[in-house]
Amino acid sequence: MKKDILKKIGLLVSSNGISLIFPVLFAPILSRIYSAEEFGIYAMFTTVVGLAALISSFRYDFLLYRYVLNKYIIKSYYVALIIVFCFFIIISIISIILFFTNTIMIWYLLIPVSVFLSGFIQLNLTLANVFEKYKLISFISVLRSISINILMLLFGLISSNFKFLIICFILTQLLQALFLLISLNKLKKSINISYTEFVFFIKKHFNELKHSVLSTLTNSLSIQLPILYMKNYFSYNDVGNYFQSDRLVTIPVKIVSRSLSTVYIKEVSKIKDDKNKVSILTLDFIKKMVLVGVIPFSVLFVFGKELFLFLLGPDWSSAGIFIVILSPYVYINFLVIPLINLFEIYSLQKKLLGFNTSLLVFRALALAFGAYYDSLILGIIIFSAASILNYVLMLSYLIHYVKANLFKVLLIILGSFISLSVIIYLIKILLV
Repeated sequence: MKKDILKKIGLLVSSNGISLIFPVLFAPILSRIYSAEEFGIYAMFTTVVGLAALISSFRYDFLLYRYVLNKYIIKSYYVALIIVFCFFIIISIISIILFFTNTIMIWYLLIPVSVFLSGFIQLNLTLANVFEKYKLISFISVLRSISINILMLLFGLISSNFKFLIICFILTQLLQALFLLISLNKLKKSINISYTEFVFFIKKHFNELKHSVLSTLTNSLSIQLPILYMKNYFSYNDVGNYFQSDRLVTIPVKIVSRSLSTVYIKEVSKIKDDKNKVSILTLDFIKKMVLVGVIPFSVLFVFGKELFLFLLGPDWSSAGIFIVILSPYVYINFLVIPLINLFEIYSLQKKLLGFNTSLLVFRALALAFGAYYDSLILGIIIFSAASILNYVLMLSYLIHYVKANLFKVLLIILGSFISLSVIIYLIKILLV
């Protein structure tokens, strides 16, 4: 079993490693074509899309894991797809009303399309994971990375305008959706769902999933708070710098972590009734995640500013400062993302909602503190510290729930990061 899990993790890590190379390779070029302000406006678009996409299926896509190896799995897929489409209709109407009342610019009318594509992609990636199509999941990750960077470069040669960044984003989504549609077509057997069955399915899981939706929304909103906060209290230039650090480090890391979590959640789903096996699997998985993440995050923590100055140029110095401040939080988040699925598997959505609500409140207070003292850096520092504390508490709860050794887990996670960061910092001093 361990060899099989290791093989699946290896496949996803290698493919995601390849997909992470392209943003780094293209960053020196793109950062000199598009300004921080252009990236800032683009960041606002993708932030709104990301927040809406997370709840587009009302989390009914997660039920595919519940019905794994069950005859209802394809029916669950189509119910979730119908919900995604209904959500698309609703936000399309809202967007049109906002446009005609001069609340949003015309380009933001593309938000509903992008949200639908995001929901469709996530739903199909979930289906691919249930059927263990890890090569397809890996391919989609690489496809996204290559296509969006090449498109940004090609359109940037025409004009360095945020509109083209948005177009590149949607074209990449269309490409992903098309490949998933073709690749998974054979799995989606023809099925008829009556109105009565649809309503019954919605009602059956609504009360359970409403907590999951609220939890997902509060967590995502708290993650995107810095962008919303900078846009209102500082400038699009600051938004662009933060987004660039997010684009090159935080977002790719979350993609890798979520890809790895597909292996973890699938394996836990098979043995969820045996806490002893789940405990062993969880501890083993955390060790592998630490091996994957501790070195790059420690390097970023110590050399992040210098690396970003070299990569992006002097106009993006703030991006390097942001990543140094955020790297400890991103490291902890990288490890926690796969384990968060335990809340869903064991129907602990209320607990997760509590953690995410507290995270949203503390992050908002942290950024408000920075705004009060007119210090963006201070706000981001407190934001990062609050995030670390909340994720450590969340991790501690989950480790205790599956009856794993909490002290051993925290020692592995925190001890490895702190000790390696100290060693790398000493090397930095010797080099200077």
